[in-house]
Amino acid sequence: MELTVDEKLRKATKDLMRDRHAYVAAGTMLMGKTEIVDGIPTARTNGRDKQYGRQFIEELSVRELAGVVLHEAVHIMLRHIPRHRDLIKEDAQLANMAFDYADNAFIRSLPSYGVNFCLPDGHLYDPQFENMTVRQIYEILKQENENGGGGRGGQSFDEHDVTEMETLSDEQRADLDKRVTEAIQQSVILAGMNGIDVPRQIMDAATPKVDWKEVLAEFMDNTMRGKDEYTFSRFNRKRLMDDLYMPSVKSERVGDVIVAIDTSGSIRQEYLNEFFSYLSTLCEQTTPESVTVLWWDTEVRSKQVLTDNYDNLKTLLKPRGGGGTTVSCVSKYVIDNKINGECLIVLTDGYVEDNIKWNTRIPTLWISTRVTNFDVPSGTLVSIK
Repeated sequence: MELTVDEKLRKATKDLMRDRHAYVAAGTMLMGKTEIVDGIPTARTNGRDKQYGRQFIEELSVRELAGVVLHEAVHIMLRHIPRHRDLIKEDAQLANMAFDYADNAFIRSLPSYGVNFCLPDGHLYDPQFENMTVRQIYEILKQENENGGGGRGGQSFDEHDVTEMETLSDEQRADLDKRVTEAIQQSVILAGMNGIDVPRQIMDAATPKVDWKEVLAEFMDNTMRGKDEYTFSRFNRKRLMDDLYMPSVKSERVGDVIVAIDTSGSIRQEYLNEFFSYLSTLCEQTTPESVTVLWWDTEVRSKQVLTDNYDNLKTLLKPRGGGGTTVSCVSKYVIDNKINGECLIVLTDGYVEDNIKWNTRIPTLWISTRVTNFDVPSGTLVSIK
């Protein structure tokens, strides 16, 4: 007896849930809404919910459909939609391909691939992309396109819808991220109880991400403690909305905040704006004596010293540079020019030299916009994303 479309999807999901090696995605398989709809050619996810085209299901075997169900769950588990919205905006087709190459490489690495589940014929897969991140894959595909190459075999069999994700507030995105993390953690526990080795990328996904803003605030607070006093020369902005003119806290500081900005060209303007907007807020609160901004690539190209007016730092900045990347030049410049500071903040894309020479003893916080696995010689590393 031939299964109906609904029965086929239920059976595919049930068979997948019985496969111990698919337990790592069990939590995200079950989260969100799952719908069978007319009008879409294949399958689709928005980073939370899953939709399957009715005719698409009819054309697949149960085993292939199980592979597609797992495919959508892995997209959600690895947070492809919320984490890479910028790539989708830049080139949706390349971003979708990068998602699928990463997703399918993971699925094919599972020991039971081909038993209870498999991917439909013609799916996007290349051994070159095994163990690569989405962004690494995207950069390779982008470079191939720019060089007139491309033409890789295979095709995407699903869509990645960023529309709804763009309408969510920061709080709603944070709540979704928390729910995904909890679903992954449940999957990790289930897999562990059944003796399944959990891949490293899943363990990483199960670890709650650190908010760089919280880390920066705590870093500046800890390194710039001074003798606090209250002053009416600057009102407490948080109380002005209540029509209360309360004094703000002013601390006597020695030295300044040093901010070293990578100008090699790959830090997006939106990251710089967000970083300096938040830094302005923190400087208003901690009142450093000055903020020294160093613009660097293979060497420090220019220095700006800003004092007192921290309301909108980004409007005062004058970037210089744009060549390679050698972050060791920052430490050398600080030492050679005898720049004193309470703390040093390095904003970089993370594509730096392997053996960083960092001889300054100033407490350092490294904030990376892209690569998050490089070795920092001292201090703390956090991702801005």
